[in-house]
Amino acid sequence: MKTQHLSHGLAFVVVLALACGAHAQPILSLDVDERGVTPITHPGFESFLITSDGGTAAQTAPTTRNFGALSVTLSLGGGAANYDDRQRDTPVDSGEFTQSLLLRDFVFCGSSTPGTGLDVTVDGLTPHTAYRFTIWSFDTGSTGNRVSDWSVSGIPVVEDYVFNGSILPTNNTHYQFSFKAPADAGGQVVIQGRRDAATPSAGSVFINALQIEPATADPPPGAFSITPLNPAASSGSTVTFSASGYDPTPLLFQWQRSDGGGGFTNIPAANAPSYTTASLLMSDDASQFRCVASNPFGSTPSDLATLTVYEDTNAPTVLNVQTEYPYTDVVVTFSEPVIPGEATDWANYYLEIEGQVMFTNISMLDDRTVWLRTDQTMQEGQSYTLMAANIHDLSPLPNMLAETSFVFTAVTCLSIDFNERGDTATTQPLFNPFEIDSEGSATQIQSNATTRAFGTLQVSLSGAGANAGYDDRLRTTPVNQGAFTESMLLRDFVFSRTTTTGEGLDVRVAGLTGGATYQFTVWSFDSVSSGSRVSDWSADGWRVKDNHVFNGSQLPTNNSQYQFSFKTTAPPSGEVLIAGRRDNSTTSGELAVFINALRLEVATPDPVAILQNPTPVTVYAGGHAIFSAQLGGTPPFGLQWQKGGEDVPGETNLTLVVYGAQADDAGLYRLMATNAGGTATSSDAQLDVLPVDSLTTGLIAHWPLDALAETTPDLTPFAQDLTTTNLEPANLVGGMFGSAFEFNGTNALAWRQDTEPGGLPAVAYPAYTVALWVKGVGVGQSDRRVFAESANTNNTPLLTVGTAVHGTNGTVDIYIRNNNNTAPVNHLLSGLEAFDGAWHHIAWVDNNGYGRIYVDGIPDTNEVVYPRGVLTPNVVTVGGLVRAEPSHWFTGSLDDVAVWSRSLSQAEIQQVMQHGLAPKVEILTIQLGAGELILTFDTTQPAATHQIVARADLADPWTEVAEAQFESQGGSRMTAAFPTPPARQMFYGVRLVP
Repeated sequence: MKTQHLSHGLAFVVVLALACGAHAQPILSLDVDERGVTPITHPGFESFLITSDGGTAAQTAPTTRNFGALSVTLSLGGGAANYDDRQRDTPVDSGEFTQSLLLRDFVFCGSSTPGTGLDVTVDGLTPHTAYRFTIWSFDTGSTGNRVSDWSVSGIPVVEDYVFNGSILPTNNTHYQFSFKAPADAGGQVVIQGRRDAATPSAGSVFINALQIEPATADPPPGAFSITPLNPAASSGSTVTFSASGYDPTPLLFQWQRSDGGGGFTNIPAANAPSYTTASLLMSDDASQFRCVASNPFGSTPSDLATLTVYEDTNAPTVLNVQTEYPYTDVVVTFSEPVIPGEATDWANYYLEIEGQVMFTNISMLDDRTVWLRTDQTMQEGQSYTLMAANIHDLSPLPNMLAETSFVFTAVTCLSIDFNERGDTATTQPLFNPFEIDSEGSATQIQSNATTRAFGTLQVSLSGAGANAGYDDRLRTTPVNQGAFTESMLLRDFVFSRTTTTGEGLDVRVAGLTGGATYQFTVWSFDSVSSGSRVSDWSADGWRVKDNHVFNGSQLPTNNSQYQFSFKTTAPPSGEVLIAGRRDNSTTSGELAVFINALRLEVATPDPVAILQNPTPVTVYAGGHAIFSAQLGGTPPFGLQWQKGGEDVPGETNLTLVVYGAQADDAGLYRLMATNAGGTATSSDAQLDVLPVDSLTTGLIAHWPLDALAETTPDLTPFAQDLTTTNLEPANLVGGMFGSAFEFNGTNALAWRQDTEPGGLPAVAYPAYTVALWVKGVGVGQSDRRVFAESANTNNTPLLTVGTAVHGTNGTVDIYIRNNNNTAPVNHLLSGLEAFDGAWHHIAWVDNNGYGRIYVDGIPDTNEVVYPRGVLTPNVVTVGGLVRAEPSHWFTGSLDDVAVWSRSLSQAEIQQVMQHGLAPKVEILTIQLGAGELILTFDTTQPAATHQIVARADLADPWTEVAEAQFESQGGSRMTAAFPTPPARQMFYGVRLVP
């Protein structure tokens, strides 16, 4: 009796487990950097070679090295321009110091800009597992203190690490430091070293060696202290609490308050080691405060501080009176909180301009600040007297403000005209000249910051980015035109010399009142600039002006045409950083960041408002769920995401990413936001997490490329068959699973236009995966596409997978371009090669903007994180690219192309690579029993309907054995029992019923 298999295949999964004992051994020890010279590696340390730029040149590209299951990537961080390495003859062994070799060879970031440095990314660790990292950082050729700060994924772990190269080490721990950190859900840790501002004008971030060991998690201590523990203060004053005595260092802080013996609630935006209360009221008496310290391994509260508030016996006074542009507004600041009803009673104030002023509006800005609007306009530069009386503080026995007179001048805080360069003739009336002469020349490009003092305020101008030069100009135009009276302001300006997106100018204003709100007005224009110049502006990191646009060929006709205003609240330091940056929509090669003038005025904060609520998200298990919101109001904002009404620890940004979402992550999420003007809460957004039942979950296209006719079928229910172009039967060749298509690189491809909803395109989904087998040579094939999504009506939107754009090696190239012509993934090249003339499996996984290439089931270290944009292709192509015309034809073979609307895991990609996606059955045995045959088989779809089919001769058609009885044996194993046939010879098979 004979058997025949209709289909075959066997799937298996290998799981490796690593256990660590009480005395953990290092899992990796690296000596950085050899650069191919005679190794001086310390015993037990592997060599990390820097060769990415050809040997001795300063490096700019990341360098990745694999060490078993781990991969380590060294790259620039914080906007640094390059990194380099050195080998010193010293230090020598002395006394207990035996690790001389580790401190002789190193990599360093030469940038002298604070905040720049190096990143070390370690992949392949066990997710959510603690590790101890030890870093050696030293250079015997450095003089003076080199100070660096170190963090993990942006969270500080080592502050103010210091070395002085003239002081040689005397023991093995002299110039090393250790810290513990957990791997994230993807098994990754990102270590970031940054130059501290205390370092002199030289590099400070050095890495000589790195060691990684398994570690036990160290949660915060069981208790730590806050001071003062039981403070007493008068009503109207403030109290500052400080946390201390925590070791190991917690990564996050949250101050909490309890009133009347109730539970503790979080104080919004109180996330620093210290917290200052608002002005105290008598109702604050007996309130309790504590600080909760947490790190990724746990959290613990501090001891409790009980506040005593006693009666204030001092009468309030007027601390300050300030006008607010356009000089119909007056802001009055009292020494302590006052009774709102009295402070907003116009009868308690007297102001004369030309006759007695009537107040058209009075309101409280906070408990001690009052805003009054007059029915007359004050003249800038003129002095006025405000009288106030009959206003009490909030003490239980209120103290009354005696009649007070306060003289003030109707002026803005500051008005600056950039840049005079010693020529006062161009200064606009009432604007102070800001002269640029830091380099000692009237025309030389500037690189150092220029700082000027204006009374109690100090303004500093500097360039930002790798090309930090800035310059100034004086134009003869624009001229006055009609209503445009500020011609002088737009003739003299400073501009950033860089044409790199994200770089520009910084204007730092110091000496402001902490907690006070200010309105800034910026003029930005150049009358001889052609094409759109687009810049983005922020205040202390908060975007305040998006896409400021000017075209110098269009002269202004009014005073507000090339100016913009925004408000921001000064931090406790009284220093605000205004940053102008070049937008990528600026005309190619053109400059974009200009500043002609700046005005600064006291203002009223606009309450925070939720302009765009987070929207519901549905992801498959393992997908990254992203929630975001848009805010209005005056920055800065305190932010806190909540799930089900409870704070999500550490999630204090505008965007919340739920990494690798699982079923227990499902629920309602919302954002709470605060600013100086109030509090706002977004609506709830539901997160639904769909289960992944099998490898075909979320499969939206599968082209086995086993059949070649006018079309080749898609085996999914979407039936998105591809039309073949210039492909003949001779192009059907042997593949990895059945047949494959061979493309000629000239005019052959397979494609379809998608007009029906559902299925393709892949980029329509928050997460997607594209996987296929490729066989071709990348050298000489520059930018050839093996898979593409595009549009036949617009050449702009693109998702492509192909050969390297430069065609000099066999790497994989990923390119993504949005509808607006921005390319957030601009030719991401893999480190692994897939186009070397042999069959290789490649996959591109985009998990909601977290993208990674896989080659032969191995995750490439060149991954990308980018903002997903609007991308609406309507064509999918295999073997080339179809837009208005076909192009980018690939020479080589492709097989088993598949697309999912979810992100596949590495294990799933390996399963696809090893076994393909077509349903498979493997017949194991056939046994003769009492009057029946029992056939045992494995199937990739045990829940599907199966048939036993038979024929007496290979030339006969298959017929179903209707009497077959199927039973599951668990997992993928099944049996089928059916009567013994009368024929002496019979062929049997198992068929999956569609």
